[in-house]
Formats: sequence, structure tokens, C-alpha cells
Amino acid sequence: ATQISAVVPFGLTSGAYAQIQVINNGIKSNTVTVYLNNEAPGLFTQKQNGTGMVAALRQNGSLITTANKPVRGEYISLYLTGLGVVNPPVADGALGPASPLSQATAFINKSLVVYFNDYTNKVYYSKGTVSFAGLAPGLAGLYQLNVQIPTNVGPGNVYIELTTDNADVNQVFVPVGN
Repeated sequence: ATQISAVVPFGLTSGAYAQIQVINNGIKSNTVTVYLNNEAPGLFTQKQNGTGMVAALRQNGSLITTANKPVRGEYISLYLTGLGVVNPPVADGALGPASPLSQATAFINKSLVVYFNDYTNKVYYSKGTVSFAGLAPGLAGLYQLNVQIPTNVGPGNVYIELTTDNADVNQVFVPVGN
């Protein structure tokens, strides 16, 4: 009743504007104009407000929590929206395929970089190794990003920064153990 989830069509042109309007029971909302960009990543968090701890899984598939922290050098899976066009392409709203995986072109073109910023220990822009970024298999409109936590960050809360040619997002943290 309080949320609308929608998939932005892959075919919309970056650099243009789109107008969005919701019609509910014949009643129209105000029209909102948004700028279209190739990528506008946003990581899911454990709170619904989009801030705080990232909603992510450890290598063993368990949810990352303050009691279940990943360690330096471990691969984690992050979940997000807004990574843009994928290859091979899928239809708008289609489930992400399991084979072959649909990879984000920002990952294929090497324009996607994931930094880990450890403000507590004063380690900044430590690059994570990304092994996959694309549509999450079996889900619609959800991207998965598998990245290795650098060995020089933590322990403590480490902020994740995603950059592409079109975006720079630094909004969430992951608790890192020893």
C-alpha cells in the first residue's frame, strides 16, 4: 500500500528526461520528471530507508550481520538496482538468466569500480576485486555484485563506494571482522 516497484525499460535513452505518473483507482498523481542515466546504482540495505548496513550475503550464503561479519579477503554478494544495460540482453521485467549470466555492461567495459573506505582506520579508496556484476539469476530487476573485501580494511564498519562512468555512490557500510 505504501510502495511501488517499477523497472525502467532498458531501451530508454540516457541523457534524456522521462515523465512518471501513477494512476491509482482513476486518480492521477502529480507528474515527476527524472533525468535518465546509463547507470544509477543503489545498494539495498537492511533498513528500508536505504542507509546503514548493506543487505548482502557472505560467501557461504548467510546474511551479513554484526554477529556474522565477513572477513578481509572474503567475497561477498551485494544486491542493488540501477546497473543499467546487460549482455546478453533480457526483455524488460524478465528474470535474470542463470546460464549464461547477464552481465552489466559497466562491468564488461571495466567502468565499474568498487571501493572500500575504512574511515575508522584511515584507509580510503581500497579497490575490491569484482568477479561478477549483472542480473541476479531468477529475479527481475535485481542486480548482484560479487566483490572481494580488500585485505587492508577493517576491522569495523567499512563504507562501500560504487563508481561507474555515470555515477558515484557512497551510502552504505559492511561490518568487517579480523
